[in-house]
Amino acid sequence: MISAISAINARVIYPVTTALLIIGAKDVNFDKIVKTFVVTATAVMISTFLFYLLGLANGVVQIRDGYVRHTFGYRGPTDLAAMVSFILMADLYLGSKKNRPIWYRILGYLFFSVFFWYESNARLGSLTILILVPVSILIKYGQKFMLNSSLFKFIFKFSFTICSLISIWIIQSYISNPGSNFLINLDSLTSYRLTLTVMAVKLYGYSILGNDIYTSYFSVNSNYFYVDSSFYIFLLEYGIILMIIVAIGYYWFVRKELKNKEILIPLFLLVACIDGMIGQVFYLPEYNIFLLAALAIISPGFSAEKDTNFEITAY
Repeated sequence: MISAISAINARVIYPVTTALLIIGAKDVNFDKIVKTFVVTATAVMISTFLFYLLGLANGVVQIRDGYVRHTFGYRGPTDLAAMVSFILMADLYLGSKKNRPIWYRILGYLFFSVFFWYESNARLGSLTILILVPVSILIKYGQKFMLNSSLFKFIFKFSFTICSLISIWIIQSYISNPGSNFLINLDSLTSYRLTLTVMAVKLYGYSILGNDIYTSYFSVNSNYFYVDSSFYIFLLEYGIILMIIVAIGYYWFVRKELKNKEILIPLFLLVACIDGMIGQVFYLPEYNIFLLAALAIISPGFSAEKDTNFEITAY
């Protein structure tokens, strides 16, 4: 109901479609969902790239701050890197369930991170992919440590809330202290996303049940305007009430996973939250497939807590 109200007020369909997909995944084996996502998304990406090479797909080239940004037939360089990063996360999830080797995956992460940094200037996607290097090592060698660490478990359970509060703190700090060198440099590093978000907050304020900020803005302006942060999309467009509901559901689900000695999905959701502080795809299941785990059946996989031979088998 709240999703529908938010969607109507914001004049977007995403709150409803995401809720329906999460409900539709109820009692479905999550591993099968992830496998379908990896196969389908990878096939689409490969097909798009081949069409681009054959000249059948429009290879849009963007210029940002003097850097050439190749899309390779996809709709945008940022979206391209985001899709690849979540495909790699989903693949790592499946591989980790079976305790597969990680060295060749780490090489792949390093390659894609450098590739998107230089070929698409997609800094967020490149850094998200690079984060998978320590994540894969933690999964391989540190599952037992994370499951027994009160700090890690706290971060996992409250990662959505923590990242939300950090995002709010950064924007409110920039509003109250626009001359901060740190925030000015951070704004530049994020392609002036902070400036655009500050402008949106000043123009429309925080929303309770959703607000159609784009129709309001473009009815009187023609300048570029976009809010990228997933958390500020909630705060400005979808509404604070829906965001609180998501935060409660997030906590409930991660807490349940940790009680079951399962660390993988909480860890990947943490990565998605970190990415969502700047990027917009956290709430989109076509990227963040881990959203569909909320009501799905999570089959047990390899876990250091469950494997007494972990120290021997984890190489």
